[in-house]
Amino acid sequence: MAYSAPDGITFSYTELKDGSWLEKAMAAVRRDGLFLPVLELEPSGDARIAAAVANFLDSNGTYREGDRAVINARTTTLPMALEIGYQMRERNVEPVVVLSLLSSPAELVALLKGCPGYDGNFSRAKSRTSEQYNRVLDYVVGEGKGHWCVVYVPAAGALTNEQTSALELLLSLQEGGLSDLKTYRDDGRIKSQDIIGYPVKEHAERLGLSFDEWRDYFFAAMAVPKRTLIEEALKHPYMGMLVESSTTGRPIRILGKEGTDLVVNMKGRSVIMDVGTVGVNAVEGTYDPAKPPMNNVTNLPDGEYCGPPVEESFNGVVKSTMVGYTRAGGRIKNYEVTWRDGRIVSARAKEGNDALLEATGLAEHGYGGDELEAFRRRRTGAEIGFGGVNPVYRKLAARLRQRRARGEEAGCTGQPLFDEKIFDGHVACGANDAFGGKSVSRVGKMAVIHTDFVFGDIEAVEFAD
Repeated sequence: MAYSAPDGITFSYTELKDGSWLEKAMAAVRRDGLFLPVLELEPSGDARIAAAVANFLDSNGTYREGDRAVINARTTTLPMALEIGYQMRERNVEPVVVLSLLSSPAELVALLKGCPGYDGNFSRAKSRTSEQYNRVLDYVVGEGKGHWCVVYVPAAGALTNEQTSALELLLSLQEGGLSDLKTYRDDGRIKSQDIIGYPVKEHAERLGLSFDEWRDYFFAAMAVPKRTLIEEALKHPYMGMLVESSTTGRPIRILGKEGTDLVVNMKGRSVIMDVGTVGVNAVEGTYDPAKPPMNNVTNLPDGEYCGPPVEESFNGVVKSTMVGYTRAGGRIKNYEVTWRDGRIVSARAKEGNDALLEATGLAEHGYGGDELEAFRRRRTGAEIGFGGVNPVYRKLAARLRQRRARGEEAGCTGQPLFDEKIFDGHVACGANDAFGGKSVSRVGKMAVIHTDFVFGDIEAVEFAD
């Protein structure tokens, strides 16, 4: 049984491109409030996108005839999202593509202002979004053979206060409707949760590339087969030390060329290969076979290995002169973050210091209760990871390295799905329970944000005992 769109209204890619969808959506919003749009399937017509999608579905390994899938798209990611849905249907998987407006703040504001009940306060605008996210989630798990796929890109550019408020409301409505997603993933009714990045012009500008160059790198990286990625990960120069730290408890020291000097211990924690495959992705000997971490979550393009060190083992400093971006979009440059016994004790940046303090849980707020505890948990050491596994991204990293050597600015995309695969090393703070750590992702109803810091070139990795 196919999923029926709210009010029977669907939108074509042509309507999204020419903007006519907004008038059509506004008419529905004025009647019954904000809703979750459903899109019509069509191929992208782009051979690179088609090849990348085919490799994703083949590598994942769990999409079977009769399965159901939701592709949660953004307006800027529609070519990829619709191609995924089209190829799923060709494989006799039942897809539905829904449109999140999290990357379309101006359109979201306009729609909310058209809702019944809006009186200047977005929270009073009538909305069916949570109910419909819950409905589409129920549809996809109805036969116990579901998949949840997000084709993701954050909102680009500076946001107004009004747009920020609208996005925060939509995010809370979406999270409310999807509150059972983790439960369904854990009990197997969601066979895979796939998070896929998408190239946009802003990423290219941050890297100092033309948009065409960035697209070429992206789609070539997406097309690398999983067998190659597994081989590259297992022979990577630091893999053996991470595995030995996991199995013997020997601490390791990471030295960066720009001053990073960090000690962590992987004792009893899994070393995980991110190769786009559902199943056991942890290295043999580093995980409990009864509870393999991240066994049904992929994030693409792939090409890193990582793990959640013992939280209390983080000691030292991470330094970088690279331009980076926090999850909230704050630009930081020339920063350093210091850990002591697993907690961030100081953080500073020559540019974007306020954004850095916010990301690391050190900013001053009048929070209380669960909100305060969730914010403070951002200070917890969460992850260490190494890129350079994907051969396409290795070539890109070498090019960026040459540019920095000439004194040219070459930063991160600001999208962790890319940056942690392109560059040598990264470390993270916040939650890590999704991949085998003990730092929780939620306190009550408040999320604990996971933030990655890419520190670029590594000088050495050595045992610290």
